Amino acid sequence: MTILPLIVMLGTAQAVEYAEILPIATLVEESDQAVQGRVIQTSSEWGEDGLIYTRVVLDAEDRLVASSEPTTSFLVPGGEMGEVRLTVPGTPTFERGDDVLVFLMDGKLLGLGQGTFRVQDGQLSRQLDATAGPSSIKSVFGDPMEARGCSQEGMLAAFEDGWSLRRQTMLRLGGRDVQALEVTLIEGLEYAVQACGDGLAEGISLTLLDERDQELVAIRIDDVQNEVQFQAPSTGRYWIAAGNDGLTNGYRSALSVSLRYR
Repeated sequence: MTILPLIVMLGTAQAVEYAEILPIATLVEESDQAVQGRVIQTSSEWGEDGLIYTRVVLDAEDRLVASSEPTTSFLVPGGEMGEVRLTVPGTPTFERGDDVLVFLMDGKLLGLGQGTFRVQDGQLSRQLDATAGPSSIKSVFGDPMEARGCSQEGMLAAFEDGWSLRRQTMLRLGGRDVQALEVTLIEGLEYAVQACGDGLAEGISLTLLDERDQELVAIRIDDVQNEVQFQAPSTGRYWIAAGNDGLTNGYRSALSVSLRYR
């Protein structure tokens, strides 16, 4: 069998020199998705540009952008189709069972080897001579389990006091991020908003706004959790805005927000 090399491999991924080493913070900002999961399938296919690509399928365990799909697939330059093999310097390789974190843009790796990290015991590593940024997976995704555990403890105590759960949402906030949740509140009912962080960030704040963007309630979270109780001045739509003006460790923090009523 004759193998036709379209691009000769000049070395391993470690030997490739990048004009600029992208830190994790840049990858988070410039990617449209970050996924951590285990490789369950790889296969080669022809691309629309006439080159060979390897499609990698991950059993997704966590992502920055929520999705109902259990798996994520992306394309990596290179692969083998029949008697034709394409190898591309700097392209990472994937095998079934690998636990990885990848940063994607339009279904392809962002920065090739720079956008691929191996995950072991919650720590990150990549095949480059120089790496930048934090080494913990929690620095990218926050720690939702920590935030969720705090929130569940608060709900158990609240049920005993006659509260019912109206809504519970998990947010992921980076530095200077702002996210808003729309809620409908009824005049005369008593409400409570509980915010539980994961301990990775400080400077998180929650603000309740009415339809005229007037601030009704504000919560500052300097510890793991905080709570405020209030009554809606009238029945209507409101927004709970969450912001983060500082991170002490990493690029994302998880925040569980619970709205209760009685």
